Amino acid sequence: MVAAFVSIIAFGFENKIYLAAVAVALVAMIIAGFKEGITGPDKFGNIGSPGLLGHRQTWSFFVGKLMTDGIWWFYLFWLPDYLVKQFHMPIHDTMWPTFIVFGVSIIGSVYGGSIPMTLMKRGMPVYQARMTAMFIIALCPLAVLTTQYFGNVSHFGDMAKVYAVAIICIGAAAHQAWSANLFTTVSDMFPKSSVGSVTGIGAMAGGLGGVIVQLIAGTLTDTYKATPQTAYSIMFVICALSYLIAWAAMKILVPRHKPITDL
Repeated sequence: MVAAFVSIIAFGFENKIYLAAVAVALVAMIIAGFKEGITGPDKFGNIGSPGLLGHRQTWSFFVGKLMTDGIWWFYLFWLPDYLVKQFHMPIHDTMWPTFIVFGVSIIGSVYGGSIPMTLMKRGMPVYQARMTAMFIIALCPLAVLTTQYFGNVSHFGDMAKVYAVAIICIGAAAHQAWSANLFTTVSDMFPKSSVGSVTGIGAMAGGLGGVIVQLIAGTLTDTYKATPQTAYSIMFVICALSYLIAWAAMKILVPRHKPITDL
């Protein structure tokens, strides 16, 4: 269902009628989310309570996924193209650098979840520990801002691609650490019966964010065909700042931890 929705979104950018239809569907979904829920196995909420989309906590997770999931897909799909255009590597030689980036990202995925646990053991409340950990993690992708500097062959010669890949490894590992904690914010804020539904809504947001980032990357590479370094400089700025912007938006939406009990 999510894949179909994302496909329609992507197709809609070239067909205004389909895009308008999707926009109407999104507005309808939002309106429905603020209405009182109905009882039953597929309920959004109990009688007299707002639906899932009527809670700021849902939108906090929605924004977090929308703003950051696409960054991972950018690394996944565009890293080989970056290595070819930046360092003139043959496409088959991009296999190992790509493998290294995703291998290192596993460390972030595993270790990222331990940061809030360390803070909680020191007496910090759950939500505060989670958001503090996510803020620390959101600072790490700022290193990606230096990718083009350290990836400058005229400055660093053959080592430039090693430095660039190392920095991208930091960004990819930080994303996985962020994602591990972002998912757990749902269980922090929602009752067990609603975790799956909220996660699904966030997954839809992540898919939509992925489409948007791919469109931005494609448009930039088409616009700067003669100077692809410019296109990737802009994309790395987006990759570096998205997490801090997402964190700030989440904090504005849910400034204090307040578990939901009316679903």
